[in-house]
Amino acid sequence: MIEKLKDIKPIVDIPDNSLLIMIGFVFVLIVISTLLYLLFKKPKRRKKPSFKEIKLKELKELDFSDDKEVAYKFTTDAVHFLNEENKNSYEQIVQKLQPYKYKKDIPTMDKSLKEEIKEFIRKLS
Repeated sequence: MIEKLKDIKPIVDIPDNSLLIMIGFVFVLIVISTLLYLLFKKPKRRKKPSFKEIKLKELKELDFSDDKEVAYKFTTDAVHFLNEENKNSYEQIVQKLQPYKYKKDIPTMDKSLKEEIKEFIRKLS
């Protein structure tokens, strides 16, 4: 009986590269999809600062060594931020700034007025 079974061959290894083919296919698919995404993605536009953001930045960068410039810049720039809460304080500060405008020679601005202006600007941001 064993002699009849001699024609049965031993198990043979069949080379199987399907795993490598699948990994390669997935890699190529990822690379292609990434390239397509980068190609067709809309570039982000940088947001331009708004008018109010520009004016607020200018107010924060006021040079308090030049009293006349402070008086003019504060009066023209701070008006864009008026609301019901700060309208009265703005008008009071502008009234106090009148002696520092429209004249060639002006007195030095007192520290309390400078602090009022700085506090008003701090409240805006």
